[in-house]
Amino acid sequence: MVVPERFAAALPGAPIDLEAMAKAIAAYERTFEPGVAPFDRWVAGDESAISESARRGFVLFNGSARCVTCHSGWRFTDDNFHDIGVSTKDLGRGNELKNDPMAQYAFKTPTLRELAWTAPYMHDGSLATLEDVVRHYSEIDENRLHADGERILKPLHLTAAERADLIAFLESLNDAKR
Repeated sequence: MVVPERFAAALPGAPIDLEAMAKAIAAYERTFEPGVAPFDRWVAGDESAISESARRGFVLFNGSARCVTCHSGWRFTDDNFHDIGVSTKDLGRGNELKNDPMAQYAFKTPTLRELAWTAPYMHDGSLATLEDVVRHYSEIDENRLHADGERILKPLHLTAAERADLIAFLESLNDAKR
């Protein structure tokens, strides 16, 4: 329930309507900007900011693991929708775009910033840990994915050491102060 006095104190002069509420929510969400992560310090030249394992994970992320295909830029997202091979029940974007084969089972790529604090993972919360997520992509069932012509996702077949390196890199994207 909205208390008119509190709303007026937060947004002086604004009417209590959907537009004002949306602006208030957006302003609140903007306060969740991530802090400086160890990865950011490393990129800025602090060689001691991340471990050797995280560095190897960064190479995997940008190389053979192909994570950067969808998780690009400083926010580590392309803000697009992709079939990630998780659910065969939830059509994702396909619920709205029924005639678009590329929208079937497609979900928006999330940022990887601060991901250590956002478990469980995937759109449906089906994967409890980062290890589960990396294992999912390492062993993804290509037959479950729609035929997108490019077949962006393929099983990575990562070793246990490579999975650990990739997770170390992903963990370096978290603000250590949290």
